[in-house]
Parts: sequence; C-alpha cells; structure tokens
Amino acid sequence: MNRRTIERLNLMEDFLFQEVLSDEEYGKLAAKMILSIIMERPVEVVTVHTQKTITPGNVGKHGIRMDVYMEERPNGKDGNSIIYDVEVQQQDTKELPKRSRYYQAVIDSKSLKVSEPYKNLKQLWIIMIMPEDIFGYGRMRYTFENRCIEEQSLSLEDGAKRVFLNSHGKEGIREDLETLLHYIEDSREENVVNETIEKLHKVVEKVKQKPEVGVRYLKAIEYEAYIREKATKEGREKGRKEGREEGREEGREEGREEGRKEGRKEGREEGREEGREEGREEGQEIGKREIAIKMMKNQMSLETIAQIAELPLEMLEKWRREYLDKE
Repeated sequence: MNRRTIERLNLMEDFLFQEVLSDEEYGKLAAKMILSIIMERPVEVVTVHTQKTITPGNVGKHGIRMDVYMEERPNGKDGNSIIYDVEVQQQDTKELPKRSRYYQAVIDSKSLKVSEPYKNLKQLWIIMIMPEDIFGYGRMRYTFENRCIEEQSLSLEDGAKRVFLNSHGKEGIREDLETLLHYIEDSREENVVNETIEKLHKVVEKVKQKPEVGVRYLKAIEYEAYIREKATKEGREKGRKEGREEGREEGREEGREEGRKEGRKEGREEGREEGREEGREEGQEIGKREIAIKMMKNQMSLETIAQIAELPLEMLEKWRREYLDKE
C-alpha cells in the first residue's frame, strides 16, 4: 500500500477494493455492477465476504485468503449457487496460473459435506483483475476451462472457470468491460464515461468518505511503518553482532598474511570495517527475511509484503520456496 491519501486510492488496490465490496450499505450494489459487466449478464449477489480465509484442515498445509468471495443464487435457489473469487493483482508474481489452480482446489475441498454427491459441487469462477498482460497475447480477457486436448470442442463441463482480465488489453475489447477495467485501475472522476461507472464511482466516493474507513486506512499505514521499523531494527542488531564476529576473523586472517606487526593493526581495522558493513547488510536482509516469512505464515499476500518491506517479489518467492514450501 502506497502512503497516499485515501482520496487518491484506486479500486486496483487491495485496501479500497475490499472496503468498497465489504461495505454493509453499498458493497452488494458494487459487487453486482462489477460482476454483471464481467459475466455479461445481470448478476444477483446474495453474499459478499472480503479477506475470506480457507484452510485445507491441516495446519501444516498452505491456506488461502481471498480478496472478495461472493456467492450468487440465481432465482433464489441454493442448488444453483455460483461462487466467485475476485482478486485484484497489481503485479505479476509469475505464479498466478498455479495460484488460481490452488485456490480452485481449496475452495472445492470445502464445498461438499460428508457423503454429498459430486454433482452438488457449485459452479466456481476465479477472476483475477490486473493492469498487465501475463500471457502476452494482448487480450483484454482470457477465460480458461478444462477441455479435451484431442477434441478441442469437447469441454469437461466440470463447472470451474478461471478468468484473467488485463486492463491494457487491445484484443477482444468489449466497451463496457474496457471502461470498467480502466476505472478500476484509475478510479478518478475523469474515467467516469457511462451511467454504470457513474453509479460505481458514487459508491466508491461514499465509502472513501466514511470516517471508519479513513481510520482503518491510517491504521494500515501505521502497521506498515511498524513492520518496516521492526525489520530495520532487528536487521541492524544482527548486522552489528555478525559484523563484529566476521570483522575480528577477517582481521586475524589478513593480519597473519601481511605480517604479524602490520597485520595485527591493519588487518583488524580493515577486517572490522568490512565485516561491519557486510554484516549490517546481511543482518538487515536476515531481519527482513524473518519478518517476511512471519507475514507469509499469517497469509499475507506476497504483493502486500513486497510493498511493506520494499523487497522484490522474486526474492520473496525464493524465500517462500526455501523456508515454507519445504515445511
């Protein structure tokens, strides 16, 4: 989350997207407008949950936390329920296809009761909204479903689909979808170009003006600052300790090579200085790594951690593979 005033936030940012769609007064209306455009039909949303967490049932297994979980009951019938998991994704983590696969699996794993037949599995749509094209074909919308490789026209019809929306797409453009995605990416009044987006913009502005939303935003910023300060403090402390140890060792080694007399003096001085500097850098990295891993264990998304700790996504992915996926 960037340190900006709440008035300048866009729907592409997790905080505002979740606040708008979870709002008791306006959330369902916003959800219906957004989904109706994406699904190309009127959508009746019955329930909306933000930051919904689902665990596989084993504490040692990876859980999921969805930005916005919605359930639609067409014609008011439970048996025809459709589940939507809608995610806003500002950065390409290079793992979104597999992430969507895992989300689908975990959601499905909680859909049936004991002895309930598989035919009762609800339809499931995983929808990811992004400001970039992760597939490189220039399309605004990519929709995936399970199909037979040998017979491309043969769909498995298992009720699961995954949709990736690219706000900068130039192929397969649909005007209403294009205006929605542009507004989600840049939620200013200048991008209000039709009646539906005007209604959505009014909802967004009303939510932004709520005092409790402003308070939550300030707390989120304060939490970011706390995590960053803690990581820096722990990194410095470890850096000092390791720097002193490495400095003494390097000083001794260099001192022996250069000569007892000059080596003891110059080696210790140079070694300590180099050791302190390297130790501080390594210590800060270790401190940030430990904080980042703790945040991952608390189901915080890699994109949010990257913004808070000011670390590249590639490094966070590497740490997760090394320290979490092996657990």
